[in-house]
Amino acid sequence: MTKDNNLLGKFHLDGIPPAPRGVPQIEVTFDIDANGIMNVTATEKNTGKSNQITITNDKGRLSQGEIDRMVAEAEKYKAEDEANKQRVEAKNALENYCYSMRGTMEDEKIKDKISAEDREAATSAIQKALDWLDKNQLAEKEEFEAKQKEVEAVCTPIVTKMYQSAAGAGGGMPGGMPGGMPDMSGALDWLDKNQLAEKEEFEAKQKEVEAVCTPIVTKMYQSAAGAGGGMPGGMPGGMPDMSGAGGAGGPTVEEVD
Repeated sequence: MTKDNNLLGKFHLDGIPPAPRGVPQIEVTFDIDANGIMNVTATEKNTGKSNQITITNDKGRLSQGEIDRMVAEAEKYKAEDEANKQRVEAKNALENYCYSMRGTMEDEKIKDKISAEDREAATSAIQKALDWLDKNQLAEKEEFEAKQKEVEAVCTPIVTKMYQSAAGAGGGMPGGMPGGMPDMSGALDWLDKNQLAEKEEFEAKQKEVEAVCTPIVTKMYQSAAGAGGGMPGGMPGGMPDMSGAGGAGGPTVEEVD
């Protein structure tokens, strides 16, 4: 996605201690002053380690003609770029899901809540998907999504069984929640009837669902781990993404033009 970018400069952020995948969070900020001088700063949130670079006008900058050309090309290939973006997002979603599930299966605090047979089945499915991913980096969006569904078909029942076991008989949630997870059919019905909704509408609907589900899933993890408020083992790889939408599996980088 960055092959057409114009390189202005680069720097290294060193001294980040080893940590599980998804734990380091790097915040990148861009600041341009009135003279067109840009300062880029990267900070690792957990350690406070920071580094920066200053980009001046005397090197690497584009002429107005070059900028106009690149803007025109960006508009010309907008549809192609969007398709490629979706393909990369689907690939990242598969990779993040696999590493998240692997972290769950290997967590010492919940290993005894998953049978050896189930753990082997999940681990095998995850490894096969990662092997496939290594050999198919340029696969299509639909192929990545189909592969993730294959892994989910194995892992979701196993994780659900673990939650139900932790919650006690009846599959209900600790503290009440009879019947297990809340019914999300309302959101799905809305989605069926609003396939052409705007981006903001989809995001708002997702936040509604997350507002219901996130506290419940957190409570399940706490119960499974026997902890008083922390996630099992720090949940290497982050929360398992059961939606197929993917999540952040690595450092978070935010860029502001």
